[in-house]
Amino acid sequence: MVKGESMEQKIEPITASADGKRNAYYLKCDVHGQNRPYAACLSIAARTGDPVVKAIYEGCLGAIRNRSCPAVQMRESELLEGKAIFFLERQRSGTTPVTEFIAAVKHAVPGPVVVSKPKDELDIALKAASDGYADTITKAIATHEVAPPKPAIQVKPGESPLEAARRIIAMRNAQSKG
Repeated sequence: MVKGESMEQKIEPITASADGKRNAYYLKCDVHGQNRPYAACLSIAARTGDPVVKAIYEGCLGAIRNRSCPAVQMRESELLEGKAIFFLERQRSGTTPVTEFIAAVKHAVPGPVVVSKPKDELDIALKAASDGYADTITKAIATHEVAPPKPAIQVKPGESPLEAARRIIAMRNAQSKG
């Protein structure tokens, strides 16, 4: 038993297993040869008629039809029991990898922490960790200035694109020498 875990496990409704935001249970998938989120497998099994699912998860759909998909067998067990058996509550710690790293560095190094990143990049990383990455990226894009586009190559009448490219290269070479 994990420290801080109660002796009784809360019985979750059967719908909790398919909740990808809450269920952190993974299963061994023979189709993909790796561990997969159980909730994602249930989502695929529920959307077998969706053309997008058919295009992306062809192997999964074959295993579902052949009844060799472990998620389908697990779901049948849950339906028989009438509760979520394969459910592991996702831990919400409120920390991000950036804040965990900073906390670890501050704990490991006595005195002030000197980071080699430029201050503005560190500020961006800290702000992203606290405000959320999507908001930080959106704000950075909004304040980013874009250089005006370079003018398109002007092809003279009767000139091939190759001839135009050679002419422009010759002009650039003449400008760099002069």
